[in-house]
Amino acid sequence: MIRLFEGAKHTEAYASFRPQTPLKVAEIMMNYLKKRMPPSSSGLYQKMLDVGCGSGQSVKIFSPYFETLVGIDPSSNQIEMAKKNINDAKILFDVGFGEDIKFGNESVDLITTCQAIHWMDFQKFFNECHRTLKPDGCLLVHGYDRPRIFSHSSNKIKLDCAEAGNRAEKAFKRFYAKCKFHPRRTHIDDHYSRVFDSLQSDHKTKDESVTIQKTCSLADFISYIDTWSGYIKYLEDAKKVADGKVENILDIFIQTILQEWGLVGHKLDEINVDVIWNVFMIMSERPMFDAS
Repeated sequence: MIRLFEGAKHTEAYASFRPQTPLKVAEIMMNYLKKRMPPSSSGLYQKMLDVGCGSGQSVKIFSPYFETLVGIDPSSNQIEMAKKNINDAKILFDVGFGEDIKFGNESVDLITTCQAIHWMDFQKFFNECHRTLKPDGCLLVHGYDRPRIFSHSSNKIKLDCAEAGNRAEKAFKRFYAKCKFHPRRTHIDDHYSRVFDSLQSDHKTKDESVTIQKTCSLADFISYIDTWSGYIKYLEDAKKVADGKVENILDIFIQTILQEWGLVGHKLDEINVDVIWNVFMIMSERPMFDAS
């Protein structure tokens, strides 16, 4: 598993600004699972595993449906942050890897992974899902694409919402294109379409009906972007060849937004933005085992 998000400082920022998985994701997935396997007499399923759990944001929405939930991540810093953030006696966190799950055979009802499978060896992970899932168990692979931002109505700018959004999108595309993400990040850009194609299953389906919507200050949005691995890598590479003079693409994006929206001179924490992420979900019955 490729490991990028392990520093304590990055982990804290990541937990603070990463978008929260909507409850609707759990509702859609549990409807899919219930059609294939009923819960126990208590109304709950026995066990769920979230792989690449990070600081725990995507585990807690499934708590009402399970007796025990476990989140694993290769980063001990992420696990410590998850334990600090999530106060739920049913949810346990531990260091672990998707390609080597420390659970017994056919012991798990549902395995989920959010915004993480592109860092794994797909087939090794799918084989571990086959081994650890119960015969009627299911798999959820989900994520969200890069954000789109719009000026909030409280900013009272002269542009209408659509035009302000279009100008922000053009500026953000320029910023995003210069970021130096790991090549596996392209799986996010294509909404895991290649992951879907590589998943061998008797029944699998995609759902892209859910969005994450958040209103925050422009300062908070910039703090979120500041944690992106692609932006951090851009700065690292630029500093190696620029003798200390680095074109800060995030600063350029900020100044462009302020100019386009007519807000030059305003403080970033006084400007509000509406942020939207598109969510993509792959739901599957227990994957087939591939011995190749």
